[in-house]
Amino acid sequence: MFIDEEWLKELKPFRLPFVPDGASSPIEYKVTGLLGVDSFKVVSESKDSEGNDIAIRTLRESWSFASYNRELQPGMSFSDNENPESLCRKLDRLIGDPLVDIIVPEYDNLYRSLVDNLHGWPAFNEIEWKTDEATEVMSFTVQMPGTISKFEKLALASTSRAETAAWAKQTLDLLAGVDVDRLFQPEILHLNPLYIWGGAMLSGFFLDRVEAARCARFRLTARSKQLRTFVAQGRALAALLLQFQIDRRAAFAEFWETTCDGLEAD
Repeated sequence: MFIDEEWLKELKPFRLPFVPDGASSPIEYKVTGLLGVDSFKVVSESKDSEGNDIAIRTLRESWSFASYNRELQPGMSFSDNENPESLCRKLDRLIGDPLVDIIVPEYDNLYRSLVDNLHGWPAFNEIEWKTDEATEVMSFTVQMPGTISKFEKLALASTSRAETAAWAKQTLDLLAGVDVDRLFQPEILHLNPLYIWGGAMLSGFFLDRVEAARCARFRLTARSKQLRTFVAQGRALAALLLQFQIDRRAAFAEFWETTCDGLEAD
């Protein structure tokens, strides 16, 4: 996961809602500095409501999207001059950026889950799906850039077991021949505002899903030539997240429905 340590060092003070051991709800701490970053955690120097010094450890992946965009999540800043348009401008710059696949933890975890499941299934061309929609969705799934990237890393990584690397290479060759409905165009997924704004929402931004939908809808309508493809991609991604990411099973689907409701995409 991406981490910009210099940006994190500059972020003081800011609010950090955190659930300590034994607590049932978040307690707000005031972060006064960065103590360190390792492979899994970000350790913040903080103070509780009584002024006591506390070191708080949060998951590194929870900072990935914010760190890449140098933008705090809503409600964490002490400033009264928060500007939602600042985030939208930064999201505009993410359109076409393949790093969205890994800076959004939900996407990165989705691609990892897909590859893990494919490893346990029969060869992809031997699988029979129950419905035409499932066939369409899964054909799009295995051709998404994030899925292909995971396979390529497995095939080339020096840490991969020989049999795993061989399986990844064979699967890449197999997936290259998968017939994908041209409506879906997986190669342009990174241009899809639903993918970008949906990733921001899944990363803790746009707590109001309607606001996220409003912003994404404006960008979608500006790309009318690709609208049908983007809507279809969003539908497929919603179905995948419902299946593979239980804790986020409804969030993206509701965002997609709110954004695309009434759009002339058919």
